[in-house]
Amino acid sequence: MTKAIVTLAVCALLVALASATRVNECKSVQIVQRFTPNRDVQSIKTAVYATILGVPLPFIGVDGTDACGKVFNAADGSPAPCPLKKGVEYVYKNEFPILPVYPTVSFLQ
Repeated sequence: MTKAIVTLAVCALLVALASATRVNECKSVQIVQRFTPNRDVQSIKTAVYATILGVPLPFIGVDGTDACGKVFNAADGSPAPCPLKKGVEYVYKNEFPILPVYPTVSFLQ
């Protein structure tokens, strides 16, 4: 069985974090991302991490979690549990807490 990896762009996460002077000032980040798989997908996992000084640091409690319960049909907003069908538009919705244990990061603007 071949595993398909579905990568969702999380630009909203970067914009929300960049709008704060420091990551720790942001309590949580909401992600809403539309996507259409190019193949049937049996299951999906959330992958959220920040690269700081070249080191990828996972978001604790979010990275690697099951994402199937966070996917909805784009047409009517109803839950779309896995498996997801090829060619059908879906919406991934999630909220990630920004924990106090995350390092403080300054953004250049």
